[in-house]
Amino acid sequence: YNTLVDKNSEVQLFLRKLIGASEFINGIKRWVLWIEDKDLKNAIKIEEIKKRIDLVKSFRKNSGNVAQSLVHRSHQFRFRNEAKKNFILIPCTTSKDRKYLPIGFFDKEYIVSNSALVIFDPPLFIFGILSSRVNFLWVLSTSGKMKNDIRYSSSLCYNTFPIKELSNEIIKKIEDISLEILDERET
Repeated sequence: YNTLVDKNSEVQLFLRKLIGASEFINGIKRWVLWIEDKDLKNAIKIEEIKKRIDLVKSFRKNSGNVAQSLVHRSHQFRFRNEAKKNFILIPCTTSKDRKYLPIGFFDKEYIVSNSALVIFDPPLFIFGILSSRVNFLWVLSTSGKMKNDIRYSSSLCYNTFPIKELSNEIIKKIEDISLEILDERET
């Protein structure tokens, strides 16, 4: 990030924060170039961006069928999933030795890597439920395993979590607790 921005501050227009399981759990800051088709002409005017797009194009030309089919989009990721407002991040793999699942709540400025599962634009109370000890115990008993660690799966863990219909009052309480969790993380 710093190297690119020091060379040309206009690069900031095309940089987005990247978050995945490792970045979230370990507090690592990463960035990606994020270029919309309509912005490509302006982006390639910046030499450092053009170099990177050319490298991706070369890689894709000399790779398998899927990569070759994306040569015309060498300025973009294969999958371009974005939140409209925010999202919940769940690492695909995490230690079983935790008291809770490490669940993140991020705004739309972030792009998510493939090392995490994502719930785009969820109601806030879902974050609270997924952050609960009860949900963690469910995940411990239903998830796949990688060595001894949890391998989270939407079909095994999320979709099968038994929860009764919640009243508006309970949802409000869960949302309040969720905000407390997020506020505590900020300090």
